[in-house]
Amino acid sequence: WLDFTAQGYQQAEPLLAAALQASPDADPQWRSDAQILWVYCLAAAGRQEQALQVLRQIGPGKPELLLVLLEGLARLGAGGRPEARVAVAKLQLETIQLLRTQADRLGEAVQRTVDRLEAQALADAGQTQQALAAFRAAAQKYPKDSRIQEAYAQFCVAQPASGLIEEGLQKWREISRHAPLGSPLWFRAQYGMCLAECRLNRSAEALERIRRLEILYPSLGGPELAAQFRKLKTQCQKGN
Repeated sequence: WLDFTAQGYQQAEPLLAAALQASPDADPQWRSDAQILWVYCLAAAGRQEQALQVLRQIGPGKPELLLVLLEGLARLGAGGRPEARVAVAKLQLETIQLLRTQADRLGEAVQRTVDRLEAQALADAGQTQQALAAFRAAAQKYPKDSRIQEAYAQFCVAQPASGLIEEGLQKWREISRHAPLGSPLWFRAQYGMCLAECRLNRSAEALERIRRLEILYPSLGGPELAAQFRKLKTQCQKGN
């Protein structure tokens, strides 16, 4: 239900709640697993405060199930309203604390995912300085992980400080150099550079880059990205 139907949590939540209420003396590991699933259902239903209360009652929990919860919460946060995103981010950070207590059981790939999602959760929670430190540390620790490098660049360019926007621009340039020419990542890097240049009041540079891309790559990386390029082009033209 949680994975294969659009709103499976609506069916699962009352079942999990009833099962937990009816089984106070059940195996602790079973209760922990059920509570982790219940947390996701509550969060998906917009009941983040209750989800946080349940999460704080959970024991260590299975790392693999906590990771599923963490990734599920990340998807909820990415598609939610700003106020909901903050609440979901707090749930993610609490989940990460539970995972950190079992660091010796986390493989390198899992640790990398946790580091990336922690940085993003800090950003979504409005903890800007902590997020910046986490992104910088993760980018240095995993220099070949394009998802981390891209998230770091996006975070910097979204900040109001020109110094951080410039930092993001340099990161996008680095990503562009290493990404295969014409790949989706390469096109996102081109857009990221244009956006940073526009935000730094370098509209002429951004417009020149967009025009060059329009000539060499008329599709601009696909319909979704092309629409973003067109919107940014209009903004840059107004800024001139």
